[in-house]
Amino acid sequence: MLRLRKENRSIFVACVTAVVLTLTLLQLWPTDTINPAVVSAPEWPDIHTQQLVERACYDCHSHETRWPWYTNVVPAYFLLAYDVQRGREALNFSRWDETCCTEEQIGEMAETVTKHHMPLPYYMVLHPESYLSDVERGQLVYGLMDIMKENLD
Repeated sequence: MLRLRKENRSIFVACVTAVVLTLTLLQLWPTDTINPAVVSAPEWPDIHTQQLVERACYDCHSHETRWPWYTNVVPAYFLLAYDVQRGREALNFSRWDETCCTEEQIGEMAETVTKHHMPLPYYMVLHPESYLSDVERGQLVYGLMDIMKENLD
């Protein structure tokens, strides 16, 4: 067990108290988990691609994010809100007509999904239903490539 000298014990207690107090005060920070309205959505060529996208991508790449209970806890909220913001900026299925599609987006999507960079590994731990087998990854990539090529700018 950790043994502290008497003079160091008060410093340790003060540090622990400061951390606990800071985390407690951070809970007063307002969290905004209201999704914007869906402006436009893709016209899915097949239901299977739509289901794969909704299962593995929609929480970060649409305005239909399901915000779990732990997003009410700061700093978890900051991490999740940042990931959702970045995801929506990269590709947003709820602003499809405005944000899709370029050759660069198609290439990035195919590479990140194929190389298992998406869905994010820690997201899959918290949402096991988002796990994609290699076959599903291939189906997702080819299904999205088809619909994205139809919408090239």
